[in-house]
Amino acid sequence: MLNNLAQSVADKGDLPRAQELFERALTLRKAALGLQDAATAQSIDSLALVLQNQAKYADAEALYRQAKQIRENLLGPDARETNCEEVKGEFRNQYLHRFRHPKPH
Repeated sequence: MLNNLAQSVADKGDLPRAQELFERALTLRKAALGLQDAATAQSIDSLALVLQNQAKYADAEALYRQAKQIRENLLGPDARETNCEEVKGEFRNQYLHRFRHPKPH
């Protein structure tokens, strides 16, 4: 339910508030379901997307990797949910954006 509210807030463009709500939802899911759960992985993905949309690429990438690892642990490395183009595409987008928009030193 909190995840849905967070998504609604994100859809309206209030990304900092959506991030806060996704973080709370993730905390609750971890407490209720544990870290090795598909719903927890989904919450991690949702938070990663909001971070990505705020140009917090390193944080988003770390979360995408964490969610992928959870799915691999649950489903195996060859499962569609683990190895799908969408997951690969998120990583690719992260690297392309970093390459095109490097941080100033």
